[in-house]
Amino acid sequence: MGLYDHEEPKKYYYEDGGVVGGSPDMHVHVHVHIEPDPRIDKILSEIKQLTKEEKKMATDLTALTEQVTNNTDVVQSAIALISGLAAELQAAGTDPIALQSLVDELNTNNVALASAVTANTPAAPPAV
Repeated sequence: MGLYDHEEPKKYYYEDGGVVGGSPDMHVHVHVHIEPDPRIDKILSEIKQLTKEEKKMATDLTALTEQVTNNTDVVQSAIALISGLAAELQAAGTDPIALQSLVDELNTNNVALASAVTANTPAAPPAV
């Protein structure tokens, strides 16, 4: 027979005459045992550590963003105060009552500005 010619599979018979079928069944069971690799445990440990650090960085970034927003608000308020002060001084001219009113307003604003700067200034980190 040629390579591509097919013949009817052989039939196998039981002693009692029953037909088993074509070819006998063969089962192959393969068991693979892989030794644990300590490098995999180290990689997993590093991934867990990186994940923790990433979460902490995200929290720190959120806090930093809030601080920048607060500081920007304070700076914008100070700019508005200084700009308004220049206009008020010019408008007051040499009127002693108007000038005293501006002095009193500056003292009040000075306390408010100092309080805002203090409240929005983070504590210095401890010396290492």
